[in-house]
Amino acid sequence: MVEAGARRLQQMIAAGELDLGVVIDDGASRHLTRRHLVREEMVVCVPRDHPFAGRTSVPPTAFFAEPLVLFQDGYFHREFVDALARERGAEADVAFESNLIPLTKAIVRRGFGITTFLRRVVEEPELAAVSFDPPAWLDLSLAWAEGAYLSRAEQAFVDFVLANR
Repeated sequence: MVEAGARRLQQMIAAGELDLGVVIDDGASRHLTRRHLVREEMVVCVPRDHPFAGRTSVPPTAFFAEPLVLFQDGYFHREFVDALARERGAEADVAFESNLIPLTKAIVRRGFGITTFLRRVVEEPELAAVSFDPPAWLDLSLAWAEGAYLSRAEQAFVDFVLANR
């Protein structure tokens, strides 16, 4: 088991350092064999008492006006925010960086900044998940090197994961 950002996992699979992993299914992963896992919404994560918590959506301009708690480079969360900033001509006010979801949530709960997560990650009473305007979606896939041999155990794992998604 390796915990790393999606782009790092893609590099490790391509280099033969890792047999398979969960990656973002986009142009950068087209050289890998992929099996779709889930389509997930990227949302703004705020404390329940934040003004955004009562909204149905938040435009990127409002998101970038806030102090942000972001993942470091190499994680799709950070890549998503950086790409959104480039598209909108905005600059991220990065207050904290952490690759640890529990720490990032704790910082957001305390009101020191807001972040973005997959919607399913925000499910807890003290945090609110608010859609971007327009909504942002990511496709995640299980991937391995094109033409690579998967052992019986690896193939059984792939079959299990796909059958139980």
